[in-house]
Amino acid sequence: MDKQTILALIKDSVFKNIIYKSDVLDVFDELQLQSVTKKRLNVSQILYGLGSAVVLVGILVLLFQNWHLLNSLARILISLGSGVAAYIIGMLVFGNNELRRFSILAYALSLILVPIGVAVTFFEMNADSSSLVLAAGMALYVMAMLLYFTNALLEKVSFVGFIVSALALSIGSVIFLTDTSEINSSSMIQFITSGALLVLFAISYFLYKKVDLFLALIIAFSTWLYFSVIGLIFDNHNTTWEIYQYATIVAGVAYIFLGKFFSGEDNRKRINLVQPLFVIGLLAVLAASLSIGGFWDAIYWVVIFGVIYLSVIMHNNVFLKIGAIFLMIYIIKISVKYFAGSLGWPLMLVITGILLVAIGYLTVFLNKKYITNSSV
Repeated sequence: MDKQTILALIKDSVFKNIIYKSDVLDVFDELQLQSVTKKRLNVSQILYGLGSAVVLVGILVLLFQNWHLLNSLARILISLGSGVAAYIIGMLVFGNNELRRFSILAYALSLILVPIGVAVTFFEMNADSSSLVLAAGMALYVMAMLLYFTNALLEKVSFVGFIVSALALSIGSVIFLTDTSEINSSSMIQFITSGALLVLFAISYFLYKKVDLFLALIIAFSTWLYFSVIGLIFDNHNTTWEIYQYATIVAGVAYIFLGKFFSGEDNRKRINLVQPLFVIGLLAVLAASLSIGGFWDAIYWVVIFGVIYLSVIMHNNVFLKIGAIFLMIYIIKISVKYFAGSLGWPLMLVITGILLVAIGYLTVFLNKKYITNSSV
């Protein structure tokens, strides 16, 4: 209805004594009161946020100044206990609409404080750095999962928790694999760790299907799980290193196929993963096969030209660039290994230099003619 129709209805209702002037004025007063209440509520929400932030900063400063005076139990109770308390507070006041935003803030604080408390607990137990980071990441993941299933309003908060926990678990895994004290850990421990984290990231992916990070982590931890299985099978084998080289070639081929799969029409949303998968796959295949030597030295040129041929077929200059780089490395390796003694270093360097220039020219030519119109 337009304005004139509404006014006509009001006029007719007043004429028939259905409504009175006071009724219309009451409507205006009620709307004005709702506006004022909403403004007051917004102010109270701001004060909630500021007050909570000030309290949190005050507690952190107080703890930082007196941390050395506390015993281990007190440190654990304060750090982990405050996170649990924040979660309980958020749970208790979440049903109150006026305090809903405050409860979300309390939940967010618990998402921060509980992992910190778990990290403090492991630190006080003299745990190694990888266990500490992995435990904190796992605690953050559990808290994010709790918030995700609490209410749809907490989905954004839980999403941040999932992202940060994924990064923490990834960092903890890297520390676990690179720490000299852990480098000789059994393949069974690596199998269990990688498998458990793979399951967690798979759950995260199904909860947030639009996030490429979780899919990338699934691929990464699947690779770790794959190598841990290789370790379980061939740990006591005399040629373990060579087996890992061949396993790396297989993994690289799998990455290339995944990149091709995600570049299809049905997977356009995953296009950001395509080039990284191609790069990692090519590096794995070409570096591992080049390092084996022996028979592979004789057939390596076939692998290289196969990669360059794929660059033309797939119109992807990543294959061309990486193939050209490894072809140069292959020529240098063969020249030094097999011809330095017979030809002499000066002549070998001249021939190698000419071949490298030829490869550079061939790369530019193929790129312009078959892939793009720009230079490499």
